[in-house]
Amino acid sequence: MTRKEWLSWLRLQMCFEQFDEHKMRTYALEKAIEAMESGLVIEHKGHWLCINVNTSDYGYTSMYDPYKKYSRSISLHRLMLCLNTDPDNPCATRYWIKQAGRTEQFFDAAHKSPPEICPRNCCKPTHCFWEPHPDNCTEREARKKAKKKSIL
Repeated sequence: MTRKEWLSWLRLQMCFEQFDEHKMRTYALEKAIEAMESGLVIEHKGHWLCINVNTSDYGYTSMYDPYKKYSRSISLHRLMLCLNTDPDNPCATRYWIKQAGRTEQFFDAAHKSPPEICPRNCCKPTHCFWEPHPDNCTEREARKKAKKKSIL
């Protein structure tokens, strides 16, 4: 799916979601459309790169959290993957942001390829997948150790 087709799909979803009682998904669609239209996301060599990056090089945007009653940062690849996943899927339920006190297993939006192949600021949903948080942490630590060994 091209960036233009994705934007059209988001707009169509927005029409349907306005009648949904879960306002969080509607707001997420608005934020995704805003990011795609504002130039926050650019297409480069098959990747959708977010130019707004945090210190870990992940693209992000801010989103209102109705549970905390204030805006917080959310990674754009997580937001896009949530919107590309069936809303009934437990990986992408209404828990857009990991919240303290939740007992359900939390899933991270992980990139399918290492950062050398797929940049961390890529938010194209087809380049990401749902991975349990502990597995993602283990994999990340293994990559860090391998990188340290290659430097020495």
